[in-house]
Amino acid sequence: TRAAEPAIVDKTAMLKFYGPALGIFLAGPLMSNIDNAIVGRAAGVSALAALSPGTVLADQVLYLFSFLSRATTGIVARAYASDGADGAKRALRPALALAFAIGACLLVPGYALGTSSALRALRVAPELRPDAAAYAIIRGIAAPFALCQSVALAALLAARDAKTPLKVVLGAAALNLVGDWALCVWPLQLGVAGGAAGPTP
Repeated sequence: TRAAEPAIVDKTAMLKFYGPALGIFLAGPLMSNIDNAIVGRAAGVSALAALSPGTVLADQVLYLFSFLSRATTGIVARAYASDGADGAKRALRPALALAFAIGACLLVPGYALGTSSALRALRVAPELRPDAAAYAIIRGIAAPFALCQSVALAALLAARDAKTPLKVVLGAAALNLVGDWALCVWPLQLGVAGGAAGPTP
């Protein structure tokens, strides 16, 4: 594939790119609010309170590795500009491998073995710890895939494709809503664990 040719970008083209890109970054908070609303409705106030420390461990820890997506954006953008789509794919492969390795070798064992200690260190009330730990551990199991998704979305943005990532996160939001309802409200009624098991972007 030929390298992408530089082009003059007008304001309309910029808005067409920025609009979907903004939607991608708003999806995360939207999904968290879906979890909060459904878990709170289905499992009560104590379960909703447990989501706060559970979310800190499950989501905020992943933000420590946001450098993966930032670095991928620059690397893939340069590869796309010089070698086109084929170059972008070659540049993406090691980034995906690194993201998966960090998630599988560092985060999954960390969540499995360190969640209880982390909740004690955060001084979470003892009655909230079981639900908070369940949420963090279940979400932590998906950490390799969450990091890979973040890297893949960054690569698509670097290749000037904002619509495909937006479709992905909107589809995940819809699945999250349906999954949370099925796992938390009806028919399974799994509470916080059901909210954690729902798809996330």
